Amino acid sequence: MRQFMETMRIGYYSFASGIKNRGLVKTLGMCKEALIDEYYNRTQGLEVSGFYDPKDCEKNLDNKDFANFYQPVRYRPFNKLFSDLNVKPEGRFIDIGSGKGKALVLAAEFGFKKIIGIELFEELNIVARENIKIFQDKNPQYRDVEFEVLDQDACTYEYTIDDQIIFMNDPFSDEVMKPFMDQLIPVLKGSKHKAYIIYKNNGKKHFPNFYRLHEIADYLTRDYSGNYFEIFKLR
Repeated sequence: MRQFMETMRIGYYSFASGIKNRGLVKTLGMCKEALIDEYYNRTQGLEVSGFYDPKDCEKNLDNKDFANFYQPVRYRPFNKLFSDLNVKPEGRFIDIGSGKGKALVLAAEFGFKKIIGIELFEELNIVARENIKIFQDKNPQYRDVEFEVLDQDACTYEYTIDDQIIFMNDPFSDEVMKPFMDQLIPVLKGSKHKAYIIYKNNGKKHFPNFYRLHEIADYLTRDYSGNYFEIFKLR
């Protein structure tokens, strides 16, 4: 009951904030997507809903103070984005701040065969691994997909030239974005794919270090019912 009331409280403030920042039409569109998304989650047996506050983590983790609330990506905006970009799954799909694994499952459905989730908080990774198991058991056609879920800081992971998609659903603030980009940009320069770096940025926050990618990539945006994506496509 307490968790339900907390979810309702957060939902109310999110709705009120949405109307203030996006207007009624877009906010209602986002609510519609959320309802459709919940139906998808239930049919797949995925436990990806709810919020996670990094402050609830008792471990003393580097960069914990710069982590944002966990929220799942919506499956219809995700699929529309990758279809519109005409992405051909070839290399690895990496989700930065992968949470409970929703984007990892969606990437498998889209056709990626090597999928990595990097998440700082072990509590979320435990749920993500269980969701992946449920997904593969329910959908045997995806049992050959290689999933890897890592309890790791995104700034310490060794990225490679085989990384085709770097996906982020607003995982952290610009304080972490700087060392993250310091490590990622040199690798992207040697990429063997038409790599995409995607940031789901519904709040339209400004990240100076993210925009350093202008030097090596073309900038695009997409908005699906208030689900706002900023995309850099490697030249």
